Amino acid sequence: MALALVPDVRHGGRRRIDLVGVLLAAAALVCLTFGLTEGQRYGWNAGILALLGAAAVLLVLFLLHQRARQDREPLLPFALFRARDFAAMSFVSATVQVGMLGLFLPVMIYLQSVLRFGALAAGLVMAPAMVVSAVLSPFAGRLADRIGGKPVLLAGLALFAAGLAWLAGVVGLGRAWWEFQPALVTAGVGIGCVFGPMVTVAMYHVPPATAGAASGVLNTIRQIGTVIGSAAVGALLQNRLAAAVRDEAAREAAGLPAEVRDRFLTGVREAAAGGRELGTGRGGGPTVDLPPDTPAELARQVDRLAAAAFDHGVVHAVRPTLLLPVVVVALGALACLLVRGRRPDRASPAPAPADADSPAPARK
Repeated sequence: MALALVPDVRHGGRRRIDLVGVLLAAAALVCLTFGLTEGQRYGWNAGILALLGAAAVLLVLFLLHQRARQDREPLLPFALFRARDFAAMSFVSATVQVGMLGLFLPVMIYLQSVLRFGALAAGLVMAPAMVVSAVLSPFAGRLADRIGGKPVLLAGLALFAAGLAWLAGVVGLGRAWWEFQPALVTAGVGIGCVFGPMVTVAMYHVPPATAGAASGVLNTIRQIGTVIGSAAVGALLQNRLAAAVRDEAAREAAGLPAEVRDRFLTGVREAAAGGRELGTGRGGGPTVDLPPDTPAELARQVDRLAAAAFDHGVVHAVRPTLLLPVVVVALGALACLLVRGRRPDRASPAPAPADADSPAPARK
């Protein structure tokens, strides 16, 4: 299909690949991605911090190298960011990715860990929002062509943030799958109104000669937003989970005999700190290591209280975690206020000058 449909457009002259720039950018992104995504697992130890430091150094070297190559086919043309629409949409694309991670990560963990949905069932709960987004996206793109991308983007980001905030209020114990649909569909409508117009607005004032570089830069910024969103949302969720489960465990442990109380607190807190049960869909809750001679009734009580403490902790952790992307998406909406408006080529044409040779209209 590509051979048949994609036009063979070639610019004159040979193109050169900036190998040094490619290597610097790739190394910086590898260090940044691994450091942010695996930092929580390794406890943000010295190795992770060294990787993040290396990413910062490599990024600075990449920018210095690109500055020296601005007149020789750079990977990152700095002139792109002098176009206000492109700069604003680059920021918006990153905020939208953070919002997407802030929606899917905590909600999927909540559905599987608290409501005991399997992975397939949890995915089906989220599916209507994505279907609405996919169906609406082309219509939003056409609407942006007619009235401009700015109002469509503002409406979409507002709906996305509203859906996230609504969802934070719905999260709780014993919920049915359909109770999430109004909030999820609202967020899905917002997402559908964002992606198409966002790319269109970003390319409004980009010269055709740099359109390929602009597209690559925009997609790279989106991926960086995904990495940053994953790290930020994961860190906040883990932090809130550990604090909430610790408080719930202390409350539940008050009714247990002294000989199992410390083991109960240790088991529940270790599960929260390590995130062992997150997203597993198992219904047993954290594992508490009890002595072999523990009565069966007491063991069942400990398991029940451990599961209750963990479930309450996850709910209390997911709610504030969902509010983080609300703030980030709201910042993206503010950035949309910088957008100039519709494409120049969509503006009404100027009236043609009067022909000097044409006769003047007769006066009455």
